[in-house]
Amino acid sequence: MIPAPTWSSPYHSIRRGVAMARVVLLRRGMRRWMPCWCVLVACGRFGFELAPGEAGADASVEGEDASSLDLGKDAGAPPPPTPTYGCGADGGPACDEVASIPEVGFDRGNDALYPGRMGGVTLDRFEVTVARFRAFVDAGGGVAASAPAPGAGAHPADDATGWRSSWDVELEATSATLRAALATAGTFTATPGDDDRLPITGLTWYEAFAFCVWDGGRLPSLLEYQAASVGGPQQRLYPWATEEFTAAHIGPALEAPGSRSPIGDGRWGHADLQGGAMEWGLDYFGLVAEMCDDCVQSAPLSTSSRVVHGWKSGADAYAYMAKPAHTGAAPRSRSEYYGVRCAR
Repeated sequence: MIPAPTWSSPYHSIRRGVAMARVVLLRRGMRRWMPCWCVLVACGRFGFELAPGEAGADASVEGEDASSLDLGKDAGAPPPPTPTYGCGADGGPACDEVASIPEVGFDRGNDALYPGRMGGVTLDRFEVTVARFRAFVDAGGGVAASAPAPGAGAHPADDATGWRSSWDVELEATSATLRAALATAGTFTATPGDDDRLPITGLTWYEAFAFCVWDGGRLPSLLEYQAASVGGPQQRLYPWATEEFTAAHIGPALEAPGSRSPIGDGRWGHADLQGGAMEWGLDYFGLVAEMCDDCVQSAPLSTSSRVVHGWKSGADAYAYMAKPAHTGAAPRSRSEYYGVRCAR
């Protein structure tokens, strides 16, 4: 036995939509257009639907009390909820999902002259998205008045890497000036939309640091990022499991984090370790020590530049990805390529 249609069934919604359209046309003296209009409604083109309990949807319109249909019910309706997006190729995993890396030894830069030991870390699986960073800005973060506490965000092996009060002035004075600066430099948008899925770019090193502290973490060190990129002792040429480099692994332009997952992921499930945005790191940029035991470069070397991990998506990606790529940039820099992921 076929069950009777319920108020939530597509069958019933179409019947009520057709009935509503007929009432509209009769009221407006447009009877001759009724067959065409009703066919369009039945196909879902106009999406009319009445709430359960409203009278008259299934009755014949001839002689029906048309006032039983509330044709203006949407006038004062609240706006639809803001869409929420996941990350990954199917948009399933939460964008703040994390994945841990155990203690590992490996050759930094895939170079046996630079051995290192990383003591274990948890990293964001995905680059921080526009939506995640906007929540930080909307909460009053990223400005001088809400700067991290001195010492916050330090690497567990080096207290000197924590926030310094002298950096407070490097943050924007107000949320309004912060939004304006971000909007002109990268992917930030002040209101929700489709760009929520993109990696946040255009933020300075100080803003990236402040975000990670607010989010319960810190910036990752170069050692931690490289451990993820080469798969520890597996010494991968690329973060993914093969030595192939194709469009399946990295996109031609900036796209939603994890769009190339799982084929483009690292050994422990981290997406976009190469490709996507470039990511601010904790270390000062410069020459690295020959031996590194859970190390981080906490003192400036020849410049005050900070490490930027990875390399952006695009036509020149291949030339920079045969090793765990990184470069350096002034911490005040805003670039359409610079984003962030956090360590825990």
